[in-house]
Amino acid sequence: MSTCPDTRQTSLTERVGAAAQAAPGGPSLRPVERKRVLAETPEGKVLLDLWHRGRRELTLIDIQRATRDWPLGLVERYAPLIPAWLLAALRRTKTPRKSATVGLSGAYDWSNSQIKDHVLIRKVLERHQFDDMVRLCAYYGVTRVKRVYRSTEPGPLARASIDRMLRNIERGFRMAKERE
Repeated sequence: MSTCPDTRQTSLTERVGAAAQAAPGGPSLRPVERKRVLAETPEGKVLLDLWHRGRRELTLIDIQRATRDWPLGLVERYAPLIPAWLLAALRRTKTPRKSATVGLSGAYDWSNSQIKDHVLIRKVLERHQFDDMVRLCAYYGVTRVKRVYRSTEPGPLARASIDRMLRNIERGFRMAKERE
């Protein structure tokens, strides 16, 4: 028996790790070699298919369907092997939306997963649903929500409703803090 290790038998983790360590600025393997390593696993084959479809032909929905239940950690494991454009798109589909992170009842950020905080706050204020307002204030703080609210111009009925909600939320938070 030979004591030389067979290079074809090395694990994916070792090969991906070697590629990542060899070139901190980017993958050291040529595209053909990266594709060969990707073709060794079921997940890699999916990524290879997405890569071959190309940046212009691929949509985020296609990526979500292909990688439906993959955790972000799995995607990161393949990062040294896939092109930067595909990695960025994969990360975008795997990052939870702010509305879900905050716990809001609706997808206020459905059209923009990279929504800025003040825009999300403004959208929740526009709908002025009490449960969402409470969650928003718990996540961002009443002060920040009020600051964004002052920059909006709702109608008189909406203003009265939002003012009352913010007062009650602030009072509730204060009472909860006193009980602690």
